Amino acid sequence: MRIRPSSVLALLALALPLCAQEKFTLRYTLQPGPAAWYQQDQDNKMAMKMGERTMNGLMATSMWMECKVAAVKDGVATLESKFARVKAKSDGMGGKTDYDSDVEGSRPGSFRGLAELVGQTVKVSFDDTGKQTNVEVDDDVEAGLEKAGMSMKQTFAQAILTWPKDPIALGDTWTNEYGMPMGQMGKGKVVVTNKLVAVKDHVATVEQTSKIEVESKGLPPGMKLEVTKASGSARIDLRVGMPLEMTTDVEMKIGGGGDTGAAMDMTMTMHSSIKQVPAPAPKAAGKPEDAKK
Repeated sequence: MRIRPSSVLALLALALPLCAQEKFTLRYTLQPGPAAWYQQDQDNKMAMKMGERTMNGLMATSMWMECKVAAVKDGVATLESKFARVKAKSDGMGGKTDYDSDVEGSRPGSFRGLAELVGQTVKVSFDDTGKQTNVEVDDDVEAGLEKAGMSMKQTFAQAILTWPKDPIALGDTWTNEYGMPMGQMGKGKVVVTNKLVAVKDHVATVEQTSKIEVESKGLPPGMKLEVTKASGSARIDLRVGMPLEMTTDVEMKIGGGGDTGAAMDMTMTMHSSIKQVPAPAPKAAGKPEDAKK
C-alpha cells in the first residue's frame, strides 16, 4: 500500500501538539548529604551627572559559602550555609576600600556588616516546592547588611526558586516575589516572572524577567527612580536546591530635581551571580581581628 505524503503530514500535524503538551511537575528531591561550595558575586556601577560635574563609582562583592542539606523532616528540608570568605571593593564618592577576609590585617571599612558574615551559618527551611518556612540568620548581621542594601533573606529567596503548584510545559510561566532592601532608599519588592525553557537530567533551566517596585523615600524632592532592565536566568539542580548557576542584570535610572536646583541624572547597573564552585584549598581557620574594627 502506498502512503500519500499528505497523510504523513496530517499525522505529524496531529502528533506535534501532543508532544508540545508534555508537562513537568517540578519539585526538589533533597536528602541530607555532602556539602557543596557556592560563590556569589555582585558588581554595581554608577554614573552620575549633576550640572557640569560627572562622577563614577563602583562596588564589587564576592562571598564563598559551604552549603549542605542538614535535615529533611515532615517534607521540609533545612539547608545550612556557612560563609567562609568575603571580598569587597569600592571606588567612589565614599572613598576606596579593598577588603579580603582571607588577607590578614585587611580592613572592611564601610563593609563591616559584610565582614561579620565570615564564620556565620544561615539556615533556610523550605518544602519540595521551594516555599520557605524559615530563614535563621543573626539579627545584628542582617541589620548590618541591610544598611548596605543587602540581605541574606533576599539572597536565599532569590537563589532557592519556588516552583508552581501545578505541572507546566516548556514555555509556561509563573511568578515569585520577595522583598529587597535598597539602603537609604528604603525597601523594594521584586516580582519575578519565570519561564521554563528546559528540563534534563534533574536540571531545570529558567529564564527570568523582573518588575521592581521601590519606595524612593530617600530621594530628594522631584527625583524619580525608574527600573529600565531586570532580567536573568538560572539552572537549578532539583536534587541540590541551590542553583548550579544563576545570573541577574538590573539597570536603574534616577533623574529630575530641576525645580529644587539640584538637577541630577544617574544610572546604576547591577550584575549578580551565584554558581557552584570547587571547594577552596585549606587555609588557617579564623578571620582577621581587624575585620571587626
